[in-house]
Amino acid sequence: MLRSSAQVRLGALSIVAGLAANRWTLGALLAPDGTIESPTFLGMIALFELITIGAGALLIWKRDRIRPPGRAELALVVAGVLFALVAGEAGARIYSPPGPYFEELIGRSLDHPLRAFEPHSDITWDIEGLYAGADTIRLRTNGDQFIEPVPSGDAERRVLFLGGSSTEALYVPEGQRWVALLNEPDRIATFNGGASGANILDMYFNYIHFTETLGRQYDLVVLVTAANDFAWVQSLRSYGRTLRLEGYRDALRAWYVDRGRQVDNRFFASLRRRSSLIDSAVRFRETIDRLLYNNFSIGVSPGRFSPTTVVDVYTLGHDNANSQRRVKLEDCASRENDWSEYADDETANMREFADLVANSGARLLVMSESHSYGAPADSFAPDFRQLIRCGNGRLSMEDSYAFANELNRIYLEAARAAGAATFDLASAADAFLSGPEGGRYMYDVRHYTAAGSELVARLIRPVIREHLFPGQTE
Repeated sequence: MLRSSAQVRLGALSIVAGLAANRWTLGALLAPDGTIESPTFLGMIALFELITIGAGALLIWKRDRIRPPGRAELALVVAGVLFALVAGEAGARIYSPPGPYFEELIGRSLDHPLRAFEPHSDITWDIEGLYAGADTIRLRTNGDQFIEPVPSGDAERRVLFLGGSSTEALYVPEGQRWVALLNEPDRIATFNGGASGANILDMYFNYIHFTETLGRQYDLVVLVTAANDFAWVQSLRSYGRTLRLEGYRDALRAWYVDRGRQVDNRFFASLRRRSSLIDSAVRFRETIDRLLYNNFSIGVSPGRFSPTTVVDVYTLGHDNANSQRRVKLEDCASRENDWSEYADDETANMREFADLVANSGARLLVMSESHSYGAPADSFAPDFRQLIRCGNGRLSMEDSYAFANELNRIYLEAARAAGAATFDLASAADAFLSGPEGGRYMYDVRHYTAAGSELVARLIRPVIREHLFPGQTE
């Protein structure tokens, strides 16, 4: 028999090995950037931890009653393990077939592209420290995929708001989102169709969903996508694509599939494709991750790092972006080409979008996108603003301010050329957002606080009323 002390040492060693084989240790040893992103690899780490720690505990607990196995016993153990794996794989294939996987899901979803939250979504975020008074907030959608609160009952006029996260009012409490504040019972019903990261073409397909698919009509459509449009123009360029309606699905497929490959290691992804048992183990691990991080949901895998609040993510993003070298706007050789490509894409896309809205019988109002590049740093607590990338570096706050204003000018010019009405919200709000209390109204460059949401609603309300009830006083 094994000596009791030797067995205890072996058990302790097994437990130490299990504890040491965690995402941080293995990431530091194996990953180029010190982090492990693959959900599959994380699932295998969890399985190894469970086996080694469990075996170690068993060795210590049964230290006086375990004999060293002979060859026959070892053969039986190996045969038993193999049988268990085969049986487990067979059972998993019956009850939990693998997939579909990223490329397949993307291929299917792009046949009917829609960038919106799932029906009846209910998400809670921990945003403590993001801005004054921030705690936890909840985002819900109804069955039509509108962001709550959704107006009930009939109204004289219906307004649909489309855009990215600033329209969504990311991390603003439900009843304080600026679209909701514009609702006037029995008179003006406002519907929030915003979605983080959405561009003008995403909203083109969303509009089809919110009108043709749902069988709804609107009197006015408000579009705000300037910042995201520019970001997508830049992203798709690296794949040799443009932000145009024709070819947009193929461009999205190239972008999403590449992103999926970056997130998941190809070898482990291949294993997961071929084994329902491994796939089930990974899904179990992902379920545990979602339970552990139920207050953290902004599209970042907990496998990369383990923040517990939204503030952790913003801190990481700010530090990574603003640590890059600075370039002056006049020295950024790519700026003219960036603006020219952006102007060409916006002119073409705005025309398509305006025609779609006109054919539905609604009117289109296009607004510029507010920003806080002109605000003093000490007005934020803390300052999460990320500088604009230009070429191989980042612009200063002053140059980022000028760059953002140029994008808004191009955006509104394209809208007017397409026959849409425009409102320069960025200019209207600039005195507040670039003033000494700028950080009171925004918690980063583009996103409103609860106070900022109230400000925007106050600035937009007379514009909306004038478009819906021309010439009428309040």
